[in-house]
Amino acid sequence: MDKEDVDYILQAIGNELRRKILLYVAREGPISYTKLMKMVGVDDSGTFGFHLRKMQRLLKKDDMGEYVLSDLGVRAIKFLEKIGYVGVSESQVERNLASSKSTIEGDKVKVIGDMGSYSFGEDVARMYLEKGYRIIFRNIIKLRIGKMPRDLFVRVVEEISDCLTVYCPNSLRDLVELKSKQVFRIKSNDRGTGKSLESINLGFISNIVSGVVSTALDLVPKFVSQKFGEFGKLVVDREFNSRDLDRIEIDCSGGLFEVRFGDVDRLKIWSKYREPETDIDRRDDSLHMDLSGERVELSVSKKSIDSLYVDISGGVGKLDSGLFNSLTLEVGGGLISFHGCGFKDSIKLDVNGGAVNLDARHLGGRASIEGEVSSGVLKINILVRKGVKLIVDNNIVGGIMNITRNGEHIPNKYSDTTIDSSGDVMFIKLDVSGGLVNILIKED
Repeated sequence: MDKEDVDYILQAIGNELRRKILLYVAREGPISYTKLMKMVGVDDSGTFGFHLRKMQRLLKKDDMGEYVLSDLGVRAIKFLEKIGYVGVSESQVERNLASSKSTIEGDKVKVIGDMGSYSFGEDVARMYLEKGYRIIFRNIIKLRIGKMPRDLFVRVVEEISDCLTVYCPNSLRDLVELKSKQVFRIKSNDRGTGKSLESINLGFISNIVSGVVSTALDLVPKFVSQKFGEFGKLVVDREFNSRDLDRIEIDCSGGLFEVRFGDVDRLKIWSKYREPETDIDRRDDSLHMDLSGERVELSVSKKSIDSLYVDISGGVGKLDSGLFNSLTLEVGGGLISFHGCGFKDSIKLDVNGGAVNLDARHLGGRASIEGEVSSGVLKINILVRKGVKLIVDNNIVGGIMNITRNGEHIPNKYSDTTIDSSGDVMFIKLDVSGGLVNILIKED
C-alpha cells in the first residue's frame, strides 16, 4: 500500500461517524443509501452525503446500486482490526458502535470553505450555536476570527484545515492552534470582530448585489450548453417510468445534469466508461440520483411532484418547468439553475458556496422561503399573485442581502400591514452570515 493510500485511509477514518459507516458496510453490505443512513443514526442527508464523499474511495456500488467495500475499504477494515478497534465478535463491535460517540456526532456539521476570505464573529458563532451546528473551516485563503468568549469558540468550532492565513485575537490563539490542521500561518489580530453589514447604505448594496449576482448566474445556461459535450459517449438511452413518482433526490458532486418536466419519459447518460458510475435508484414513489463526473439528462412526463431535494457540491445542474409542493437546496459548490418552475409550500435553502439561480412562480396560498446562506451567490426571482402579503424576518450577521418587491427595497424586518393574511402569504426568513443574496419579487 503506497503512501497516498495510507494518508487517504487515515484521513477518512479519522472521524468516528465515518468509521461507523465503514463498519456497517463491512458487516451489512450490500446496503442501500437510505438504510445505511438510518443505521448510523444520521437524519440529515447533507451531513451524511458530506461524510460519504470524504470516504468515497473506501466504498463502491454494486450492480443494484448498493454500497459495498472497495479494495481500499477492505484494507481500511484490516487496519482497524490490527489496531484493535474492531473486535473479534459481532456483539463487541455492536457495543463499541453503540457506546462510541464523536465529538460532533450529536450535532450537525457545517463546512464553510472554498473561498478567498471569511469573517467569523461572535454574532455568527452564537447563531450557529443556537442551531446546533459545529463548524469546519476548510480551504480559505484568509480566515478572520473575531473576539468572542473562549467557551463559545470551543463549542462551535470543530476544525480549521487547509487554510493559508488565520487571523485571531490573542485571547483565542491557543484554541485556534489546537483546532488547526495544515494551516500555513496564524496571526494575532484583535481588530476584527466579524460585525454585520447592516450599517452600510442599503441602496448602494442593492446595486452591487444585483449586478454581481446577475453577471455570475446569467452565465449558467451558456456554460451548460458549452460543456455538455465533453463527457464521453452516450452509453444509456432508455425509457424512464415516472408513474407514481412524487419525490426526486439529486446528489451531485461533479458532472452535469439536466432535468426537464412535462416531457416524454427518458433517461440519457454520457460517460467515458462502458458502465456509467452515475447511480439512478427508482423505488416506490421516489427517485435518487447520485452523480460525480458524468452527464445526465432526465425527462419526466409528469409536470408536478410533491418534493424535490438537490444537494450539489460541484458540477452544473439545470431544471426546467417543474411544479413542486416543496423544494430543498443544499449547495456547497457548483452552479445550479431553475427556469420556469413553480412551488406551493416552501423553498428551504442551505447555501455554503457555489451559485444558485432560481426563477420560480408562487402557486398561491401560504408559502415560505427559509434557510441559511454562509457563502456563495444566490439569486431568486419570484413571480407572485397581485396582493400577496409579504412578511420578512431575516437575520443578517454578515454577507450582503437585498430584497425588492416590484423594484422597491424591502427591509430585513418587514410585514405588509395593509394586506390581511386571509389570502396569499409569502414568508421569507433567512439567516445570512456571508455570501451575496438577491431576491426579486414581482407581482403578475
